[in-house]
Amino acid sequence: MNPLRIGADVTKQLEYDHAAEADAIKTYNAAIKLATDGGDYATHDVLKHILNNEDEHIDGIEKMQDQLSHMTLPVFLTTQVG
Repeated sequence: MNPLRIGADVTKQLEYDHAAEADAIKTYNAAIKLATDGGDYATHDVLKHILNNEDEHIDGIEKMQDQLSHMTLPVFLTTQVG
């Protein structure tokens, strides 16, 4: 199991979250290949669904990282409320 990383600030938190999602995507892709190679298409379908969710998560993190790079932290944080 990978160590839990908690960022000291928002930028680090997003960096760590991105790394965790990227690792999860890599792991799910490997598991999907293994399931496919083994002919386990039910597991393949379940893992593919989870992988799609992980892709959405990393897209959201990348969107926040991009927004943060274009504005100050206080302004960014106000966009995240509510």
